[in-house]
Amino acid sequence: MLAAVEPGIASGSRRLPRYHRITVEFGMPLHWSQPPPEMRPAQARRAATDKIVQTVGALSGQ
Repeated sequence: MLAAVEPGIASGSRRLPRYHRITVEFGMPLHWSQPPPEMRPAQARRAATDKIVQTVGALSGQ
């Protein structure tokens, strides 16, 4: 049987999560041109993924 509520929550024995201030940062928009005809679709997706990961890493200070 699947329970919709975790044991202990309904009885009030657990506290609610605390709220914390967060910061959301947006970077510059990323643009992609058409990949060269000799590039396979998988290679183009991988190049796009690498660019996204690199940009997110730069935003987070990594």
